Amino acid sequence: MTRETTSVEKRRAYKREWYQTNRARIQERERAYREANREKYLAYGRAYREANREKCLAYERAYREANREKIRERRRAYYAANREKCLAYWRAYREANREKVLRRVRGSRKKRCLALP
Repeated sequence: MTRETTSVEKRRAYKREWYQTNRARIQERERAYREANREKYLAYGRAYREANREKCLAYERAYREANREKIRERRRAYYAANREKCLAYWRAYREANREKVLRRVRGSRKKRCLALP
């Protein structure tokens, strides 16, 4: 005994098929929308994090503790892939903020020297 498909099931099947055939076009439209509204999304995220600061910090801390290895591997892969770009950025930063960097280095040396017995 077979039952006939209902109109709701037909509609769901049609939508599923439509999304599969138009996936590339849908993704392109979503990407364009995200790019056009990037500032709005960033502002929304900042406002949410400020309003829920304690909850966000606790969540981030728990994630970092649970995924130390994964984070370490991602960071290592990123710096390996973008080594030259990162080095150029760090050099430019050090040149632009020379006094600030030197103060930080001198301060850390003083702390290390004072800590020695």
